[in-house]
Amino acid sequence: MNLRLASLQLEEEQAQYYVERAMAVYDLNVVGPQEYTGQYARYDELLTDKAEREADSFLLEKRTIDEMKAVRQNALMLRSYTYTVWPIVQFKTFS
Repeated sequence: MNLRLASLQLEEEQAQYYVERAMAVYDLNVVGPQEYTGQYARYDELLTDKAEREADSFLLEKRTIDEMKAVRQNALMLRSYTYTVWPIVQFKTFS
C-alpha cells in the first residue's frame, strides 16, 4: 500500500468540490428559527399564567371522588406520554 501526504490548496478543484459538498450537507441540517422555537409553543401557557389560572379555577369547582380519580388517571397518562415521546431528528446527507 502506497500512502502519500501532500499539501492541498483551497483553490484546487478537488478541494473546492469537498468544501461545496460539506457546505451543502451543513445547509440541509441547519434548523430554521421558526422550526426550533415551534417546539416550545406548548409551554406558552406557562409564560402567560394561563395554566395557573386554569388550575385555580379547576380546584375551586366541586368534584366527586370518582371525577378526581379520573382526572388523576388522565394526568398520569398524559405525563407518561409526554416523557416517552421524543422528537426524532434525522440528519440529511448529500448524495
